[in-house]
Amino acid sequence: MSVASSPETALLSPRARLLLFLAIVLGIMIRTVAFDGPVLDHHFMRQSDTAAIARNFANEGMDFFHPRIDWRGDTPGYVESEFPIYTYSVAVLYRLFGEHEELARGLNILLFAFTSLVLFDFVRRMFGSTTALLSVFFMSVMPLSAYFTRTFQPDTLMVLASLSSIYFFWRWSNEKRIEFLAISAVAVSVAILIKPMNVYLGAPILYLCFTRLGWGFLRKIELWAFGAVALLPAFAWYSYAYGIWIHDGNTFFRPYSAVSFSWLIGEGDGSPAFEIRRRSLISDMLWRIGYLV
Repeated sequence: MSVASSPETALLSPRARLLLFLAIVLGIMIRTVAFDGPVLDHHFMRQSDTAAIARNFANEGMDFFHPRIDWRGDTPGYVESEFPIYTYSVAVLYRLFGEHEELARGLNILLFAFTSLVLFDFVRRMFGSTTALLSVFFMSVMPLSAYFTRTFQPDTLMVLASLSSIYFFWRWSNEKRIEFLAISAVAVSVAILIKPMNVYLGAPILYLCFTRLGWGFLRKIELWAFGAVALLPAFAWYSYAYGIWIHDGNTFFRPYSAVSFSWLIGEGDGSPAFEIRRRSLISDMLWRIGYLV
């Protein structure tokens, strides 16, 4: 039976709709704990920096391509960072409603609700409504999920983009609707722009390509276009952001920029087994990837 004709793609029963609504409302209630509190909980340094960028956008000019931090010294404060779509969105809300950190948390809680709907429909189409409802319930109540989908960070948008990229690509692979492929490409791009390590999304996408089309997927022009949309904006942004670091010396990625890899050899004299000294975009990414891996 094809996905399009599956009974799981039919309209939800009233009972399933109610349970889905209650699961999402439960998640929202959990995420509103200490809703008006300061950003002094876990990851407070990263949250404070994110909040500073949003505030500086709102107060110092809405220049999207120049996110600014507070620990700027004698520089203008421009900082190498992820694509500032989240902080800029918060700054827009600040301009409209005033500077309230609750707006940033509220935006993430709204994104959590959208993520729940995408997750539900994805799982429902594959495994049925019961499993989908359980998936949303556990995402709503799991402590790690509850925490990182309410903090003053772009993680919730990243999760929504990551999940949407796989969901819509899977829909395209079954239904061949080009709009699904386009949405997936944009979602992959956003996910990587927020966190460069999200290039891992290429693994399940390549798996779907191979299982549906075999090696023939390499001859599909639309898939090459997909790759360009997914990757080129991220390459352009991180190349540009790297230039900000080189010019002004401010970066969010500093902890990853001078890693010696001494952990590769374990005990010993402490000398690094592998070290990159040349400052370039490629070597910097290798430092960062190696540190995280």
